[in-house]
Amino acid sequence: MDSVTMTRSLFGTSMAFHIIFATLGVGMSLMIVFAEIMYWRKKDSDYAIMAKRWTKTLGILLGVAIPSGTIVGVMLALLWPGFMEIVGQVIALPFQIEIWAFFFEALFMAIYFYAADRLTHGMRILSVFFVMVGASASAALITAAQAWMNTPAGFRVADGKIADVDPWAAFFNPSYATSALHVLSTAYMTGAFFVVTVAAWRLLKRNVTEREAAYHRKGLMLGLVIGLVMTLATAVNGHAAAQSMYRHNPEKLAAAEA
Repeated sequence: MDSVTMTRSLFGTSMAFHIIFATLGVGMSLMIVFAEIMYWRKKDSDYAIMAKRWTKTLGILLGVAIPSGTIVGVMLALLWPGFMEIVGQVIALPFQIEIWAFFFEALFMAIYFYAADRLTHGMRILSVFFVMVGASASAALITAAQAWMNTPAGFRVADGKIADVDPWAAFFNPSYATSALHVLSTAYMTGAFFVVTVAAWRLLKRNVTEREAAYHRKGLMLGLVIGLVMTLATAVNGHAAAQSMYRHNPEKLAAAEA
């Protein structure tokens, strides 16, 4: 195997591992928000238990996603230094903002995780909502770089050097909106169906008490409702993404169809 193939394989497998945990982390944060909202509306302690359990799950997901994402970032710098030199000059802005989004998420995650029982319902919802905002912002900001690779903007090449850099034009490149919305809607959908899968598996087990069955049915229904909404949103956005690809990357669309 030549070095280029090995490089691509190493990066591809690392990214494939990372994206599972990153996607679930974003999706589960939304599920916790809705569990807290249901707890506030119905005064049903089952939803508070769901939120608490899912928060532990989110902590584990973040614990894997953060270091694996760091490894992916190091790989980019080591394996493609020439490309990353261009990235650093043109599309570094969303990476810098993403650092603040991550700290925002981590701060409110700590508040919610350690002080939820001492907060009012409104503050519980607000704190975990900010966790979701930070996680979603991180995903959307990182997506800006991926979208920029599909539709480069905000610079020109003069005599082999990067010139006339416009960081905001690079950030809000032509395919950014559809790409970011697609990443978020699919992440929320994945988190919802992850909950549905676990709840359905628990309900299908033998010797499940009525109390346990009632709890898991609530989680199943919550996941199905959110999953349905996000599936529809993903379908609509997927159509828009395909139209964007037709306008800006017709060769890529043709290759995908082939």
